[in-house]
Amino acid sequence: MKILIAEDTPSAQLLLRRTLENWGHEVLYADNGAQALAALAESDVSLVVSDWMMPVMDGVELCRRIRAAEWDRFISSSC
Repeated sequence: MKILIAEDTPSAQLLLRRTLENWGHEVLYADNGAQALAALAESDVSLVVSDWMMPVMDGVELCRRIRAAEWDRFISSSC
């Protein structure tokens, strides 16, 4: 499964990425919600794991925008 991590803290991002990759997932990552939305538009991500508080766009707004968008696939998001 392709998973997107939206996390601005490098250590948390690294821990999540390594854990998910060890479980066999392909992982993309973004430092904020705006980068995450751009990554979603360019890739076939199925799951988003998002930090609550990030610069530029927080996790709550990211989830709102994911739910409001008309994607050509189902995207599960966890905020």
